[in-house]
Amino acid sequence: MFVPRQRTLLLADTAIEALAGRADPVFVEAFAGVAPVAAAVCAALPHTTIHVTEREEAALAHARRNLPAEAGVHRGDVLDPLPKALRGRVDVIAAVPPYVPSDAADLLPREARDFEPAQALFGGDDGLDPARALIARAGRWLAPTGRLLLELNEAQLDAATAAARLAGFDARLHASPDGQTAVLELAPR
Repeated sequence: MFVPRQRTLLLADTAIEALAGRADPVFVEAFAGVAPVAAAVCAALPHTTIHVTEREEAALAHARRNLPAEAGVHRGDVLDPLPKALRGRVDVIAAVPPYVPSDAADLLPREARDFEPAQALFGGDDGLDPARALIARAGRWLAPTGRLLLELNEAQLDAATAAARLAGFDARLHASPDGQTAVLELAPR
């Protein structure tokens, strides 16, 4: 399964900051894998209602171990398996969607190529197919003051921002110290 990287700490920190001070916050990690961001949110803000979505059952088994028993762990694509009662109530959706372009396997570290599943890494020709799917679906789940947070490669930010604006979001960038990734923060207009 996908191995969380140190660079995802920026996403976790941004999610925690966006949730801090909210009464009864609701957090969703999409494309959760083993749910590293949700686990960080639980540790920092234990009163947060947590839900995660993931397609792969093997990853969800690890997510269940990483999260409190009351967390919602849902198998399915993007946000589709979330309980309908969450529509319009989610304060933060965070994700590390598969974002490596299909033809960029040679750029990955060998351990990623050899041991991580392709569906956890590759996101189509430009790497943004899963991110676009999440952007298109997130609006109906977010609260009016909610945020969608996406970890992406810096080279993808212009295209992702354009897709977000078409879907009715304003965008803000959180640059990563690694100079390669960034967190795109999207707020409904």
